[in-house]
Order: sequence, then C-alpha cells, then structure tokens
Amino acid sequence: MKTPAALIPLLAALTPLPADTLFPDQQQAWKMAGPGEFQIEDDIATASGGMGLWWFSARQYQCATLSLEFKTTDEEDNSGIFIRFPDPGNDPWVAVKQGYEIQINGSQISNKHTGAIYDLQAPVENPINPPGEWNSYQIHTLQNEILVVLNNKLINVFQPEKGRGDKKGYFGIQNHDPDSPVQFRNITVTELPGNARAQDAISRALYTSYQFKKNPPKNADRETQWYDLTDFGPAHIQTWGDFYQGEYRPNAALKGLLCRPDPDNPNLVALFNMETLQWVTASNQGVSLDNTPWAGTHGTQNKLNNSTSDFWNVDSTLPAWASPDQHFTETRDLLGHGNYPHLKFNGYFRFEHQVILDYEVNGSRILDSLIPFENGIRRILEFEGHPDPFILLLADEVPGGKQADAKDQFNFIKKTRINSQRIWEFSIQSTDVIGIDYLPNSEIHLMKSGLLGISKKTKGGPALFPETFEVKPKLDSGDTPFLVDTIPLPPQLHDNPYHTKIRLTDLDFFVDGDRAALCTWDGDVWLLSGLNKFETLTWKRFASGLYEPLGLKIVNDLIHVTCRDGIWQVLDLNEDSEADHYKVFWNDLLITDNFHEYQFGLETDSEGYFYTAKASPVRPGGRRFDKIVPHNGCLFKIAPDGSSHEIIATGLRAPGGIGVGPNGEVTTGENEGTWQPACKLNYFTPAQQPVFLGVEQTRHSLEKPFHEPLCYFPMSVDNSGGGQIWVTPEAKIGLKSGELLHLSYGQSSIYRVLPQTLASGQMQGGVVKLPIKIASSAQRAAFHPDGSMYVTGMRGWQTNAASAAGLNRIRHNPGLPLALPEAMSAAGNKLTLTFDLPLDKELAEDPESFSIKRWKYIRGPRYGSGQFSIDNPDEEAEARALIAESKSHKKQDPVEVASATLSPDQKTITLTIPTLKPAQQMQIDYDLESTDGEILINTIYSTIHQN
Repeated sequence: MKTPAALIPLLAALTPLPADTLFPDQQQAWKMAGPGEFQIEDDIATASGGMGLWWFSARQYQCATLSLEFKTTDEEDNSGIFIRFPDPGNDPWVAVKQGYEIQINGSQISNKHTGAIYDLQAPVENPINPPGEWNSYQIHTLQNEILVVLNNKLINVFQPEKGRGDKKGYFGIQNHDPDSPVQFRNITVTELPGNARAQDAISRALYTSYQFKKNPPKNADRETQWYDLTDFGPAHIQTWGDFYQGEYRPNAALKGLLCRPDPDNPNLVALFNMETLQWVTASNQGVSLDNTPWAGTHGTQNKLNNSTSDFWNVDSTLPAWASPDQHFTETRDLLGHGNYPHLKFNGYFRFEHQVILDYEVNGSRILDSLIPFENGIRRILEFEGHPDPFILLLADEVPGGKQADAKDQFNFIKKTRINSQRIWEFSIQSTDVIGIDYLPNSEIHLMKSGLLGISKKTKGGPALFPETFEVKPKLDSGDTPFLVDTIPLPPQLHDNPYHTKIRLTDLDFFVDGDRAALCTWDGDVWLLSGLNKFETLTWKRFASGLYEPLGLKIVNDLIHVTCRDGIWQVLDLNEDSEADHYKVFWNDLLITDNFHEYQFGLETDSEGYFYTAKASPVRPGGRRFDKIVPHNGCLFKIAPDGSSHEIIATGLRAPGGIGVGPNGEVTTGENEGTWQPACKLNYFTPAQQPVFLGVEQTRHSLEKPFHEPLCYFPMSVDNSGGGQIWVTPEAKIGLKSGELLHLSYGQSSIYRVLPQTLASGQMQGGVVKLPIKIASSAQRAAFHPDGSMYVTGMRGWQTNAASAAGLNRIRHNPGLPLALPEAMSAAGNKLTLTFDLPLDKELAEDPESFSIKRWKYIRGPRYGSGQFSIDNPDEEAEARALIAESKSHKKQDPVEVASATLSPDQKTITLTIPTLKPAQQMQIDYDLESTDGEILINTIYSTIHQN
C-alpha cells in the first residue's frame, strides 16, 4: 500500500450503504440545542450566536462516515463537529461531555485546534485551507476507532473511551460564539458494515505531484509523482524489469543495482545484476517506479524505460564472466536464482556520484565502474593479477538482429554462440585498467591507454548528503504510568533536498548512546544524534538506495541492515557521517520478484548470531502464492561473520517482525491468511529448532508437526504484527527484566505478553495492551542505554496508524504502577491472574467483575478463519471452512466464572472455572479497582493449549 500524502477515505471493499444526505435534503430533521442558530441560504448553513448545537435527530449512527465541507472567515473562528452523543434535549453540553468534538479552530497543531479530538488528542498535522476557502472533513466512526481526514489527509486516529462515544449516537455541528460564522454544506453520512476497520478506510492513497525542476525522468504514460523526484542516491537496489529484444521481461535483475552515473541526467541509467555480475541494460530513457513502496501496486516491478532506446542489452540469466573451465553455463542449484559458484559480489564503494563495484571472479578481485562519456557511458575495469584469462560476456546481439560494432586495439574480441545467440567475449591476462565505451549507436570501443585506476576512489569521498536537520523533542509530562516523548522527523518531500519520505522501519543505538541509526522503507539510513542530553536532536542522511530495509542492528558500532536481497553493512570510511562503502554481509538469500516477499527484522543473540525472517510470495489480494523458492517463509540464523546460515523455522506467511531472547528464544509475529487462521505470536526455543509454523506451501520438507503459537489474536487486537522485544536489565519502563513485549504494526499498539511454559516446553498465555499512544505504527523497538525504550513505525500496508511515520521515546513515570496484569496461568479448573498492585477485595472476589468468552479457529488452505464454538461444535461449518472462506462465521462460547479468590497480598486473583478447557482464543474482560480506588478496566486475549 502507498504511504499517503492524501487519502481516499473509503475502499469499495467495505461495501458501504448508499450515502444519506443529511443537509440540505433533510433539513427538517435537524434540531437546535442551546442558544443561537444556523442561518440557511443557498444550501449553506452559517453558524450564528452560541454556544449551541445543531444536530440531526432522525437517527443514530455507529459505524459510518460523516462527510461535509466547511469554511471559516477568520483564523480565530471556532466550531466543531460532534459525533456519537445521546439525545441532548436542549443541552449542548451533552454532546461535549458524552460524545466527541472534532475541532475547527485555526491552523495550529494542538488538542484544541482544527483536526483535534477536542481537549483529548491533537492531530499529526493541520492542513486546513486559509479562511475564505472551503475544506472537506471525512470522519470515520468505526467500532473502536475514530479517523479524521481533513482535505484528503488522514490526520487523527483516536480510540474512544469505554462508556463515552463508543456506541451508536447522533451527529451534530456547533455554533460556538457570535464572532465565529463558520459555514457548512453538503453534509452526508455513509453507513459502514459493523466489521469495517481503520486499515480498510486508509489503505488507498493519492499523491501530490510536484514540478520537477531539471531533466525529469521520462514517464510519458503518467503524471510525474513524488517518487519520480526523489534522489535515491547514485545506486538504487530493487528488482528491475526491462525490455529485451522487443519484449518486456520482469526479471532483468532480481537483485538489481541501478546506477545513475551522471548526476545531471537522471535518465541515463545502467542496471547491474548482483547475482550474475552482468551489466544487463543501459538506457537514456530513465526508469519507472511501479511497485508497492512507490506506486502502491501489487504484482508489478520497477522497470527501465528502454523499449525504444538502449546502449546495450544482455541476457541476464547468463553469468557475465566465464567459469574456470571457460564456460558461460547455468550452474546454480535453482535456475535463475542465487549466486554462481565462481562469482562473488562484495558490494560497492561510492566516491561522489560514482559507484565502484567490488566483486570476485574465480577468486580474483575486480573493480568495475561507469562514468558518463561524451554521449554514452564509459566502463572502467581494474583487475588484480591472475594467471588465467578473464573471459567477459561483453554484449548480446542487438535487438532487431543488428550486430554490435565492437572495436578494440588489442585483438582480443571473439564471437561465440550460447543458447543460439551470438555473444561477444574478450579475455585478458594483464592487470591493466581496461576501458569500454558504450555508445547509442550500439558501438563498443575498448581501450587501455590514458585511463586512471579506480582503486584510489575506494577510501571514501566527499559527502553527498551534507545537510543536517535539528529538531526539538516534545517531552511528555502527564500523570500516566508511561511518558511518551515525541521526536519530530526530518523534513520530507519538497521540504528536504532529496525529496524523500522518512518511513522509518527499525532503529538501534551506537555504544555511546548519543547516536542512533534508523532505516526507512524507501532505502535510507539516517543518523540521529544528541540523545543523551535529549534537548536538541540532529538528523543526517547516512546512506541511500538500499532494497526496502525492514531491519537494522548495530554490532561493534557497525551498522547492519537487512533488505530484501540480504544483509548489508554500511560503512563510513572517512568519518564524515556518511556511508562510502556498502558492503555485502550475507547475500545467499534466494528471492523472487513477488511484491509481498519482504525480509522482516534483524536481531542478534548473546553469541553474535544474526536472525531474520522471509515472507511468502502472496499474490495480490492476499490469497494463494506465486512461485515459491526454498527460502520463502523461512527464519534464518546467520553466522556472526555472515559466512553461513541455517534455517531454524519454515512455514511463515508474513511475520512482520521477530525477536530473540536472552536464552536464544525466538519469536515472530504472523499475519492471518492461507494456513494461518488468525494473527498470532510464535515462540520457540533453541531445543525445539527447527520448527514448522503453519504454511504448508513453505514447509520445505520439514517433517515436523505444526508448532502451536504462544497466543492467537483477533483482528481487532493485531491484524499485522510488528517485532518483539525482551525487557533488558537496564530498562526503566516499569516492566521487569526478561519480560516480553509484542508490537502490533496494524493496531499501532504495544502488548505485554503473559507467558506460561507447559511441561512439554510448549508456550501458552496471553497479552494485555499497554496504555501507550504512539505517533505511528508500532513496528520496531529498542532499549536505550539510559533505560528508556524507543519505538518507531510507519504506514506502508494495512495499519490504523494516524501518521505516515513516527518515533517515540517511552519512559516510566516514577512511582506509578502500571495497573496491569503481569502474569497468568491455567491449571485444572483454575485461571490465575497476577497484577502489579493490590486490588480492592470486594470487586476482585466478585465473579461479575469478569466476562470471559472463548472460541476456536479452523486452520486450513483458505484465507483466515471464522470464530467457531468449542462447547457446541458445528461439524458441518468446520468442514465447510476447509473449502471456503469462513470469516463471516462468528460463534463464541460464554464462560462461567464460579468464584474468584484474592491472595493475601491482594495482587493475585484465582478464578474457578468449572468448564476451563483448551481454547485457541479466550477473551477475558475485567472491571476492577485498586485499593487506592484506581479503576482497572482492560482485556486479556489468550490461548490455552493445556490446563
């Protein structure tokens, strides 16, 4: 999904009812509560007097989208839209106190200005138009969330308080005071299904286009988009397609490094295949970015626009360099995938805008670089000494049957045939520097005189991104157990020199604690400094062009980034806070061109091994799979030096993130889908490895039974997992060392895990949500040396995140208990819950303080599962769920609590449940109080495998 700059409010997939025009069509159904009025003229309602409330009395709404337009006359004009309030009679304060106001008041960003949930939650931005111009509001009231979209930008996502505005209610607008003649028109309501979710309402986007100032990339088939203007640096790694012999091929380079050798001409591009070590295509027609992070499409690749013009075009399936026996044959275990045995790609160096590739052929090192030359491209090759000839596949037959005109002064070009195609080769035994000029008329010239070597440019060069951006963190000073500080991001798009987005995906800290490195979905690594004092913080772009990084780890102060093509080290050779060396750490990973084949997370264990997980190639729409290769759906354990790996889990679909515990425990999230009946938290130990985690298509011959998760989650709890993190001994966030936290990317929430270890080693337990509101999704977290926890995330696929990206620091408010369960267990007919503070005895021992439901899922080849009764099985429905999707089936069993007993220390409640039994899903709602009168209302979602 695109990360929005502007949002289409609602997907057709929600199947809403037709829009109901409340004003002007049903003006007679509006009533006035309190003083003042709304004056109607030309189907426009203008506020007058006040403070009053004009409300639509014909019916109440629960899940709906309220759309309207409003216009102010002055920056100080004040008004608002009220939602989900009961019948106010003649008292406008009923809407204020029992519903929620979406504020209209000026262009500031606060909890009392436009876009705010008044006095409760500020918007992430305020794109209100100047006074005198019309604005559009779309307010989505869902089961447990309120989304505010102003002028096509999502600016607020709010979770209603229990008992206030969380049920069906009325809609209304405010006349605030005589000096605020705010105008309204075109007020409509569209009812939504009861299962409508935030991610459905924000999962499509529109982008604002900006004028490209100089030499725009050529994309004649569409308007210029924001990503056409982005400076991805001199190298941009993706899966690339191109046109070959007149036909489009989607896999020109699965691991493709695109170079732009001329900084003044972004349309001059050359594509290098990091598996075959071949310069596949060069063109002066630029590229099209068509895949998920940029255009938001599924099932398409980024491509070179070389259908009508090229400098060269080579069959990318063949190795560029001959093997020791002088052959260009396919010798990989899997045709078209992976590295050749005689070729090794080591990475590249950057000197100014020049990219210098570093690789080995038959054990000997070669440096390879392109520079602009007259109206073509010059390739420079620098060789180490080698006793045997290097034989290079220089060029294919030119499209249309034309022969490349290859000229050289050394007489070492020869012709051969491979796969019925004429191939140019040359061999060389010297250590000279060789130059190859590629010209638009398909001429190829070779020379070696007068060329300077390129090895001298591998020591670091001038910074490409010298700019720094200072921000002031916003400190939380509330009276809640968790204090959540907000760190502003660098400026984005047209407000920064690179026209980039800052969609953060992971972070880690350097040893000094004063600096952090953060990666983005767009391929950047940023440095953030000033963390120890936490007064003025400084951002700087450190690296660019990586392949959709979703994991970062700093080891010995070296930055490691996991990308879709493997793990990279990004190194600063000359200490100017910018990467000059992009070094391959581990690239044995097999990939396809599937859009969904993300590489999630990067963690290490106490012995220095690295861990990362690969998703399965889900087809567009989420059902079934594309071509599966041996690494799809696997979790890898990689040697500390990157030299080898082992697969410790198979059967993953889309884990979202991973975690590694202090004793080598490994966790992953998992998303609902084929063979995954619901989202879940996987947990396994070194002794249990390898494990099979559910997707039969990515079992990869692992003959083990399905490894049950620690806990399943309903979609409202976690529809898309993030990472997991163990609380460190140094942590100061109110949790004990060794506790486990689970992050929900989809619900922008953090959960405390309540695990129970069974005698068999199987884990079971539940999660309870922490009372933390973060800036964006909860994707990754890391503990700072000072004990605080940093959380980062972005909006890239289905999530209810209000902001496109965010970074928060979380601290514990000293002296305040979390007022949460800290342990749970099931044994026999007893369910035990332990809290972190003493509880009121009367409520704790009242069975009516608890409401428990349970159900099961059906694991099978269909997408997800409905909720099925455990106590009264419906065998016909369960059988049908194996052959047809069952999401609409919802049958939950109520669970009776016979008695509740509070321990002498008043922290542990033992519930006696005569019918306690294994359940894939239990929902435990509780309504308690502490001995100090603090209200404790929350829900535990758990799984019981054995009691």
